[in-house]
Amino acid sequence: PIIILDGTATNIKIHTMEYNNLSGKIYIDCKNMVVYSIGEGNIKINKMQNFSGTFLEILPGENLFSVSGTNLNLTLEFDYRNTYL
Repeated sequence: PIIILDGTATNIKIHTMEYNNLSGKIYIDCKNMVVYSIGEGNIKINKMQNFSGTFLEILPGENLFSVSGTNLNLTLEFDYRNTYL
């Protein structure tokens, strides 16, 4: 999935991932293993320095997500599409 964090927080922990010092909108692309924000002119800005842990994999029936942290004012969105063979 692509996880979109928007808002402010000192620390956010989602399952096996952690993001520190959130201010604005951050994209965590688990498939491509990149963390970025989008700057002026739609340029991606690397934000891996604030990320730790392992990228999520969504598995049917095995997902448990919790969000914790300090100074949370957060919108959390999962951009995920089921695919079938």
